[in-house]
Amino acid sequence: MRGSRKRFKATWLVVLASLALVVAACDDDGGGGGITVAAANFPESNILAQVYGQALEAGDVDATVEEDFGARPALLDGLESGDVDLTPEYVGALLNELEGPDTATADTQESVDLLTAALADRDLMAFEPSEAQDVDALAVTQDTAEEFGLATYSDLAPVADQLRLGAPPECAEFPACIPGLRDTYGIEFAEHVPLEAGPPIFEALNNGDIEVARVFSTDAAIAENDWVVLEDDQGLNPVQNVIPVGGSEADTSEIAEILNEVSAALTTEALTELNKRVVTDKEDPEDVAKDFLEENDLA
Repeated sequence: MRGSRKRFKATWLVVLASLALVVAACDDDGGGGGITVAAANFPESNILAQVYGQALEAGDVDATVEEDFGARPALLDGLESGDVDLTPEYVGALLNELEGPDTATADTQESVDLLTAALADRDLMAFEPSEAQDVDALAVTQDTAEEFGLATYSDLAPVADQLRLGAPPECAEFPACIPGLRDTYGIEFAEHVPLEAGPPIFEALNNGDIEVARVFSTDAAIAENDWVVLEDDQGLNPVQNVIPVGGSEADTSEIAEILNEVSAALTTEALTELNKRVVTDKEDPEDVAKDFLEENDLA
């Protein structure tokens, strides 16, 4: 009987020791959940989060993707609390959020340097930005571009008085819209047709009710309709390069190498096409992200 009690006691000691090792292991890797990649609540952010998460997994970094996590304030809170380890962001928008309006400039490196410093003050960090930008832009149809010889904003100046601009009502007073186009480029449109952003503007451009549309440079409708996005050649708009932003758990050389390779491969045209596949063609962000990584030898 005494021997049985000794064996029973010894068994429980082994069990307790094993549990202690499991708990210690969980503490060492931050709870055993790996890197949490969270997206804002819109399709492009979900795509980018899937791209980051799958690239990390392909590089043997345990990652979980949370789509539609919330708006920028919720993501920043998550990064600072450690509930989120990584999120896709936009250089100018995030910098202005952290440091105040008009902080971001049209110079990518200057804005990235300012953003890096602002994030460091919050114990956060940024990886390399991509070429891809989701920025306010002007788009025209192929026919209009050919008829008026349009490729840049500067090309608009001598012919704008023959063209109608479709843009949200606030464009009339927004510094980087009609006032900025006038002051920076000398662009004076024949008419500002006030329309809500998105489908109403897209429909008006396709129907010929306007000749120039205020869009975001990665809108799915651009790829769907083969529109021409004009180059902001004098830098009216602050840069909005896509950039991965992370907390302390993501601050490793291994993760940096993986994400920097992703950023190097990501272009505005590629992101626009990915948006089209999700928004227009109704494909899953996980699937289009997988295809992007495979096509760029990152999977």
